[in-house]
Order: sequence, then C-alpha cells, then structure tokens
Amino acid sequence: DGRVDVKTFSSASDGAFWGVLKPVPRPFREPGRDVREFANAAERDQFQKAYPKAVIFDSNPDVIRIDCDDQIPSLTQRIVPNTCDVAAMDEVKNLVGVLHYSYGKYTLLTDVDNKPAISGSASATPFPVPTGRQFVVAGMNLENFFDDQDDPGIKEDISTPEAFARRMQKISAAVRNVMQMPDVIGVTEVENLAALKRLAAKINADAGKAEPKYEAFLVDGNDGRGIDNGFLVKTSRVKVIETKQLGKEEKYKNPTSNEDTLLNDRPPLLLRASIQDAKSGQPFEFTVIVNHLKSYSGYNDAKQRDNVRLKKKLQAEYLAKLVQTRQQANPKERIILVGDFNSYQFADGILDQIGTITGKPAGKDQVLMPSTDLVNPDLINLVDVIAEAQRYSYVFDGNAQVLDHIIISETMRRHTTGFGYARVNADQPDILRNDD
Repeated sequence: DGRVDVKTFSSASDGAFWGVLKPVPRPFREPGRDVREFANAAERDQFQKAYPKAVIFDSNPDVIRIDCDDQIPSLTQRIVPNTCDVAAMDEVKNLVGVLHYSYGKYTLLTDVDNKPAISGSASATPFPVPTGRQFVVAGMNLENFFDDQDDPGIKEDISTPEAFARRMQKISAAVRNVMQMPDVIGVTEVENLAALKRLAAKINADAGKAEPKYEAFLVDGNDGRGIDNGFLVKTSRVKVIETKQLGKEEKYKNPTSNEDTLLNDRPPLLLRASIQDAKSGQPFEFTVIVNHLKSYSGYNDAKQRDNVRLKKKLQAEYLAKLVQTRQQANPKERIILVGDFNSYQFADGILDQIGTITGKPAGKDQVLMPSTDLVNPDLINLVDVIAEAQRYSYVFDGNAQVLDHIIISETMRRHTTGFGYARVNADQPDILRNDD
C-alpha cells in the first residue's frame, strides 16, 4: 500500500503488506456478510436466525498484516526502516518483530534492523493477440484521471504537467503492450472529454504505423469530484452508430435527509457500434454500456449506511430495468455491460447487486435488502466462467476480490470466446506509480 499524491501521481510506501503463512492458499473475499460487522456472537446468531440461508464470511483470520516501518529506531541507531515493497505471491522469509492486534487482524511490526528476504515478482499478463475475426471489449478504471488544466465547473485535483504526461505514458503502455489495443475500452474515473481525447492522441501516436485511430467519447455526469464514464473506440475497425448517457436525472428519496437525490453520480454511458466481419464482410452490431456504481464507502457506518445501501440497491435495479427494457424492445440486441460495479459477484448478506443486474437476485432469506427478479432472459457474468484462482480484479486488506465485471446478454454467449483480467496494478506494490 502507499500514501498517494493525486496531483503529482506519486506514491510513498507505507511499509505495509498482507500475507499468509505457507502453505495457506491465497485468500479471497468469499460470499456472505463479514463476521467483523457483528458486535458480538449474539448479534450474529440473531442475523442467521432471521436470514436462515444467509452466509457468514469469516474474514480470513489467517491473513496477517506486515508493517515494516512502524517501529521507531532509537536516536543512536540511525536506521532507515525497510519499506518491504512486495508484489502479490512473492515469498518473504526472515520476518522478525512484535505481534500486534487491532481491527480484527494481527499485524507484525518488524524490528528496525530486520532485513527480510524477498523472492518472486508478479507482472501483468498480456491479453492474447486477437485473430482477424475476433474483437475485444475491455473495461478500465483509470482512477482519478485528472488532467493538468483547471476546470472551473468542478473542484478537482489538478495534476502537474509532468504527472499527467507520466500517467498518459503508463496507460498508453498498458493499452498497447498488455491489453493488445482493444477495439472498445469502457473507461471510468475520467475528468472530462478533453482529458480523454489527449489520452487517445497519446496512444495513437505511440502505436506508430499500427495506429488504432482511437476516438474518445464522454458525457459529464453528476459526480461531485467530476469523474465520469467514457469510451475509447478503435475507429480503424469499429464504426460508432450512437453514444448516449442514461439516467442522469433519475432521483430517489434519501432516507437520511428525506430529500430527492440524484441516483446516478456517474450515469451509465451507452455505445452502439458495429465491426465488419472479416469473413462474411457483414457488419456485426453490438451495444456496450459502461458503468461506475456507488462505492462501499459508508456501507457499514451507522450515520451513512441507510442511504448508501439504498442507493446501491436502487442503482442495481435501475440497470437491470434498463437492460430488460432493451431486451424486450429488441430481443436480438447484443448487450455487454462493463465497468466498476463496486460489488462482489455474490451476495454479501446485505445486498446482491450483481444478482439483481443479471436476473438472479438472492432471496429475502439471504440478504437484508432483497430485490425482485427484473431480467429475463438472464444475463451472464463472465467472472463466473473462469478459473476460481483468477476471479479477482482488486485486492483489499489482503483479500483478492472482484469489483469490476463484464456481463453479457444471452445473445452474446455464442460470440464470446474468452475473458480475463490484465491487472496492470492490482498485484503490484503501489510505489510503482513513480516508475515512468
């Protein structure tokens, strides 16, 4: 982990990482409600009695937090603490220190003169190069992609010119060398269209003779920090038929303030496009909707949770209804949902957002706030069809988990040949932000 400066796109290591003792396997976020959310065993038992089919997630108590710079050297030692910048699946030996316990986890505070041995290093796995008859749709969270210009309409962080140039260079390398220049990239957390156009121009220039002719599409939404959804479309292969923002004016009654509140901070953005089949010469039409739903921030906070949980539930139901309306209007439409859904692929004991979106919601005996089945035919979450060890897009408190999904309609099933995560940063030490 690290302390991030958004303006300079730099990071200082906080000396901490998470690990398990061999041979314990890599920990994953599992279905159900986190046991640490209950104040005591009686409260947990009461929940299980009220929701007999609900699952309790044990929070992976075998995970240990390692903090390499929390012990303070004496004035005479003059030792610079080891920051332990490790990648996922590295093997670390010779860890010595003081064992501490807080927030439901053990932490090893390593001694100031401890020099652990680290071996192994994770790297991003490049996508396979598509064949002439394949096309690639990707989702990419650019995380606080603010440019170096002041936008008077929002209170955004303004990057330094050097930081913004470094960010574009790193993203361009990821798109070209790891993602193999997808035909459509649904992006989230982008400040505005101007910033996305500059990124498209950078990728095109870096690609040289293989110029993909990426064009940027983005519509401003309602987010207070000014982050929006957009598309990078490879127009050398893809013809854009239509782009449209959806649900910007949708509102709901905030249960905390009792005020009408905008539902979608980052409204879904729709792209209808076609690509010419190299064999038949006919256009293959498809629809992509990029999404960025409400985060888990405040999900279990007593002052915020009523509104946060309701908003997440209603956003999932809005998206489910949106897809169902399109399926009913055109049963042959090929629909692809991409983006940061800020939800696991299973019920968490409180909500089942992905189940709601795909048409397979958890029942009232499984979650606190159930939704009805709004989708028929059901959608397919591609996370569910890959190897279990690969089902993660993000790592939090040592647990690999999914927040980013690609969900397809039944009409896309026979056209889909593969799915996976590039993970250009999820498994890496945060200090690598500083590496050009």
